[in-house]
Amino acid sequence: MNRILACLVFVVLAQSANATVNNHVGELPRLSLLTCSPGEELYTCFGHSAIRYTDTLNGEWVDFVFNYGTFEFSDDFYLKFARGKLNYMLSVEEFPGFQQGYLHGGRGILENEFLLSAEQIRTLGALLIQNAKKENKYFQYDFFYDNCATRVRDIVLKAFPEIQQNEKTFSNRPKFRHDIDVYLAHQYWADFGIDLVLGMPCDKTPEAGQTSFLPDSLQSNMMAWTLNGQKVLGRSSEILPVDDSLYEKQSPSAKPILYVTLSALLFAGFSLYLWWKKRGWNFSERLFLGFFGLLGVVLLVMWFLTDHTTTKWNFNILWANPMLFSLAFVRLASLKAWIRKYAFLQMILSAYVLLSVYIPAIGIQTFPDEIGAWLIAQLILLVRFTRITKPVQG
Repeated sequence: MNRILACLVFVVLAQSANATVNNHVGELPRLSLLTCSPGEELYTCFGHSAIRYTDTLNGEWVDFVFNYGTFEFSDDFYLKFARGKLNYMLSVEEFPGFQQGYLHGGRGILENEFLLSAEQIRTLGALLIQNAKKENKYFQYDFFYDNCATRVRDIVLKAFPEIQQNEKTFSNRPKFRHDIDVYLAHQYWADFGIDLVLGMPCDKTPEAGQTSFLPDSLQSNMMAWTLNGQKVLGRSSEILPVDDSLYEKQSPSAKPILYVTLSALLFAGFSLYLWWKKRGWNFSERLFLGFFGLLGVVLLVMWFLTDHTTTKWNFNILWANPMLFSLAFVRLASLKAWIRKYAFLQMILSAYVLLSVYIPAIGIQTFPDEIGAWLIAQLILLVRFTRITKPVQG
């Protein structure tokens, strides 16, 4: 019997209400949690969770993975991904193929067996099979609240609502943003970009159970779960070790703060030189402020024109403001009074964000440390703009 047919047999048996428990689940049923280590690529850097099913049916070994982290590639894939409309799905695949993908990527796999009875395995297995049906398998991905790890958590709790989660209590639980920063320690530019596009929702403190959005946290939390006084998960066993030699470490010179500081010094220094020489509003200054205006447009698009919940209420818009285009493209010969007033307002907003970078307690959200130099340069250009546009007295 080939493996696909064996899987279909399992489906039939799992849903057969009149069969015995042994027929429901085969001869040696086993379900386990798979926790996969982070990878190099951005979409893999937080790890992965899946559920493995092994059994013998009619003397043949069956080994499948229920994987909530798959999606279908189409012509509009990138557009859907950017807009937060990409549907993920639960797929069922053979474990050797699943393992091979992680082997090539140098990523590790840990396995924890579910310490369940045959009847309990049947219950959870039936839910997984039901979830894998075409009409049920798709879901709209949400990084914090609906991903491969939260789906595993939810399906187990649906099967056994009486589980005691026994989650540890913290007097000062880390925020969502801190949790993901840990995984981006060597992904310098990704960390910077993510901090720019994620808004206030990222600065919330996870409620009980919500820390399981990360695969490592899910495994740690589930190790504390009990069902009828018994542990839900057994000890961890290493199926595949992490191959550190395959990971490319970025050099310190690649850190964004170095390039941000260099660009800030370049534009601010040139602006101060022009100020000293009593020159007019220069193309380089227009370019610098126009860049922040363009970044503000991106933030507005991510806020209002996508379904991403984590990019809403992003107050990086205070300093990366589309209104800066008015200063970038202004004609000084026909300057409108409101543009100069806006420049003063923008100075106040940028100064507030600058203080928030170095005094986080006063910030409406967490702002990236790297933008400090940009804000100082921006303030220098704004002050110079207000000076050269000051009405002549008399």
